[in-house]
Amino acid sequence: MWPTLITLCLALSGNASRRAAPRRRHAFRCPLGRRPVPRRLWVEVLEDRTLLSPYLVTTTADSGAGSLRDAITQVNADISHALYASPSNPSVDEIDFTITAASDTGGGYNSATGVATITPLSALPVITNAVLIDGYTQAGAKPNDLSGPGPLGQAPGAPSTYGDDALLKIELDGANAGNATGLWLD
Repeated sequence: MWPTLITLCLALSGNASRRAAPRRRHAFRCPLGRRPVPRRLWVEVLEDRTLLSPYLVTTTADSGAGSLRDAITQVNADISHALYASPSNPSVDEIDFTITAASDTGGGYNSATGVATITPLSALPVITNAVLIDGYTQAGAKPNDLSGPGPLGQAPGAPSTYGDDALLKIELDGANAGNATGLWLD
């Protein structure tokens, strides 16, 4: 099968020589009426292509692949921002969230509300590298699109333009983390 497939690729690329190919039991008939013939293959080096992609947190578990703890550890190790570079700013790493009921192994995902509660059992690692932690990447989350609170000392004006309508779907609960101070940035 492989020699026939390779010969087919070469024949369709227009690089086939004029020699006739030996008969094969399941020979391919070229759409142009010519039979493919074998040719020496070569390897061509292509340019390096890197697709920038953030680290995806997929579980509310305290540790392991896809956890927030693992994300911070991996981002701290990526000092050149080569593995988890932010698509919007390649000079920093990015941590995004895609926690679903199917992917969550920690039990903190609430299917009714869509809120994923991450409950670390100990202090999370200190963040030592430039990183964007984007909680708005979690399904159903959205940032505030109102103007925020009204001017200080004045009535806020039209209620429809001031306030906070953000939908937060990632929650960090440090109740079980012991004597931890939350996220520590160095």
